Amino acid sequence: MQVIDIAHQFYTGAVAQQVYPEPSGRTNQTWMVDLSDSTLAVLQRINTELYPDPNRLMSNFYLISNFLSKIESPMLYLSPFYTVSGDLLYVDDEGYSWRCYRFISGTVEHERIDAGLASGLGYAAGELHRTLNDFPVEQLSPIIPNYHNTPRIYEQFTQILGQASEQRIERASGEIGYIQKQSSIYPSLLEKNLPARVTHNKISPRHLVLDTATRAPVALIDYDAFMPGILAFDFGDGARCVCHTNSPTEPDMLQVKFDLELFTRYTTGFLSRVKYIIDDTEPSSLAIGCIIMTIEHGIRLLGRFLAAQGEGEEVENELQRARVQLYLSIQMKEQYKEMVNVIKNCFLA
Repeated sequence: MQVIDIAHQFYTGAVAQQVYPEPSGRTNQTWMVDLSDSTLAVLQRINTELYPDPNRLMSNFYLISNFLSKIESPMLYLSPFYTVSGDLLYVDDEGYSWRCYRFISGTVEHERIDAGLASGLGYAAGELHRTLNDFPVEQLSPIIPNYHNTPRIYEQFTQILGQASEQRIERASGEIGYIQKQSSIYPSLLEKNLPARVTHNKISPRHLVLDTATRAPVALIDYDAFMPGILAFDFGDGARCVCHTNSPTEPDMLQVKFDLELFTRYTTGFLSRVKYIIDDTEPSSLAIGCIIMTIEHGIRLLGRFLAAQGEGEEVENELQRARVQLYLSIQMKEQYKEMVNVIKNCFLA
């Protein structure tokens, strides 16, 4: 069956005329669909290695989309199309699961991180939490169990470390030592008994759609990791992605800078949307959440490096990306008091 034939299995209100691959789809194989009403749709074959239960994945997608459709907001939301038989998924003859949803037009390729992008990502993430504030969290399935369970991730890392080659351990000895020394803070967020919230879990510039003309935030896309979580997960993830201007694989750690001005713009945008709805216990979790989320991502990346088979640029990039994240977390720790003051000032504004 051709991809265009798959597109015809979805009721979009128009006719699928042409499909072409979209290379930016990093997780799921993705095609753009030209429709006869001059709009676009996104067609995806779901990566079942990462998401082994596509039905639960699409249940979460539908629940979030349906809830957001009833909330007034300046932001747009992803809206899935049903198949001609009334399902959210089409399963082809080879057993692959496909989905289709309406494309949100705008700019997603951001050439550089600047104050406007930091502010826009903060606003979009905060607005998403505001609109989902009353969502019944218990309805969501944990698509990736223990996704931000940092103690569990550290435990898995130690298991990987026990099986890694001496050569790789030696190359990453400084990073391994740093991760081990920080282990006392890993349970911090889970021990605070913070209120459960819907979390996006992929807050980053690559999932932010901006208006092409005004660069105002239009939407946060990628609904695959919506799960129960806490506010600090999303706040911290966004901060680690948008509060520095370095390449993810920057080779010179002296060039890696946590930018407090970008953090201020990001935090101001975020808290402008949520400061009146969050619980009294949540503000104190935000700055430490940035540090933990950044270290956690570094642990994941370093674990991939240690466990990787063979050599090559991709393996080297995992090590370099881990170093950038871990060094960024060191700078966050050094500026922790300033981060806390930024957050306090946003609540006072």
